[in-house]
Formats: sequence, C-alpha cells, structure tokens
Amino acid sequence: MNIAIARARRDRRHTTEKRGWFDAEAFYEALDAVRQARRLTWKQVASQSGVSASTLTRMAQGKRPDVDGLAALAAWSEPISNASGKSA
Repeated sequence: MNIAIARARRDRRHTTEKRGWFDAEAFYEALDAVRQARRLTWKQVASQSGVSASTLTRMAQGKRPDVDGLAALAAWSEPISNASGKSA
C-alpha cells in the first residue's frame, strides 16, 4: 500500500474517532471550578443539580456520567440569572 494512502486512512480514522468525543475529565474540572466559585460542597452540588453524590464520586474517578446526569450538571453549571434575565 502506498504510504500516502496509509497516512490518509490513518488521519481519517483519527478524525472519525474524535467525532462525538466527550472529555469527562475537563467537564469535571469545569464543574469543580463552578463549585468552588459558588463555595459549595460536592454534597450541595448533588442536591442542587439533582444528581446523586455517587455520580459525582464516579466522575471524580474518571468515569462518565449518564446522559441525564450530564444534562442536569450542565444546566446546574450555567451562570445564575437575576430577575431581568441577565447573568449575575
């Protein structure tokens, strides 16, 4: 096989593998930054977001949340809005 063709196939395969890729570690680090900014414990995050504390523990261990947990945490981590709808 031609080296150029082999490289093209490898590059295409690499690009395909990244499609739909979710960086669980980066998401957890972003959640932790929001948590710290709001001066909350992980137990409070669980309570406010509606996910279980065990989900957060698993995420701390590098595991991915399920889709419902991901959606709940993403919604929880959005900026808090005041009555006018502007970010606080």
